Amino acid sequence: MKWIIIILAAAAAWVSSTLAALQLALPATACTVSESQIAAVKLETMTYADVTRMFGCEGKLAGRQDYGDIVIETFAWRGEAWPYGAFDGEFINGVLHGTKKLWLNVGISSGA
Repeated sequence: MKWIIIILAAAAAWVSSTLAALQLALPATACTVSESQIAAVKLETMTYADVTRMFGCEGKLAGRQDYGDIVIETFAWRGEAWPYGAFDGEFINGVLHGTKKLWLNVGISSGA
């Protein structure tokens, strides 16, 4: 019985530290975006200004490639998921051309 408690405590500590690390990896944006907001994003028609207006805040610049006439920028936003939610938008010359959503939502409920 003593070993089971030790194993469970170690597992709980590992889960706790992993969740903390996931939270630290999230982009530091002033707002969080929901799945419904992400679903409303339109590729190849929305500009960065359109997306920031819809989300309510600017994204964090995660990458930039400048090829002269073509500039590719990736912006990241924090998602409304616990413990981890992130949305990336790839903008070519200021227009949204690609997206990536990473969502991990864990819910805890009682059996009552």
